[in-house]
Amino acid sequence: GSVARNLERLTLLTENKEKPDIKANEDSIYKFEKTITELEKQAALGIDRKQRLEKIISKAEKEQELLQEMVKKYDMYFSFGTTLRGDRGISLRRYVLGVMLTSVTSEANRLLKNVHDGRYRLCRTLEGSGRTRKAGLELEVLDAYSGEKRSVSGLSGGEKFLVSLALSLGLSAVVQAQSGGIRIDTMFIDEGFGSLDSSSIKDALGILGSVKGSKRLVGIISHVQMLKETIESSISVEKDRNGSSLTISF
Repeated sequence: GSVARNLERLTLLTENKEKPDIKANEDSIYKFEKTITELEKQAALGIDRKQRLEKIISKAEKEQELLQEMVKKYDMYFSFGTTLRGDRGISLRRYVLGVMLTSVTSEANRLLKNVHDGRYRLCRTLEGSGRTRKAGLELEVLDAYSGEKRSVSGLSGGEKFLVSLALSLGLSAVVQAQSGGIRIDTMFIDEGFGSLDSSSIKDALGILGSVKGSKRLVGIISHVQMLKETIESSISVEKDRNGSSLTISF
């Protein structure tokens, strides 16, 4: 029947044909599968290495950013330290003191305007030479009569007292102005007036009078009669055989 015919037809088709080596084909398939498996393992290892490298690179980039930030801070601190040490000519401490001294002398000069017709004016000494010449922390006096500067040590006793008084009041004003939490409402001057002539005493009283309206109290401790007669508000201390007594005048 049909089965016999199909068998005969297949026999004719395979006649003189080489019989396939199934075992060899199976071996080839096994080798291919093994190779694919190995390649997949290598690919997985490659992906793992890639991920680890990416983590290392990311960490290195963060450390690089941190290093750059540290370098910036170092440069800032180094520059600040250089300024504090004064490696570039003037220390920060000296600069701040200079600014404060300029403010104090400016206030003192305002008080000295009415002394000896504004003859004396305080100024900071100059240090160095040429382009490096700069204001120091010492004071000298500009004499308006001669137009020359001279050391404060060259002033007379009375003149030194007036300058010292102006500087003290100037310092008090500057401290109050620049330090909001600090108030210097009261100042006492102990003696010094006894060595002054009447003209210098008037000048000193003129300086003291300039603080009126500033809500500051300036007390003078002195035995000079001219002061007793000039200053209305006073506390007088008198001593006798029975002890001491106080007299308060307003």
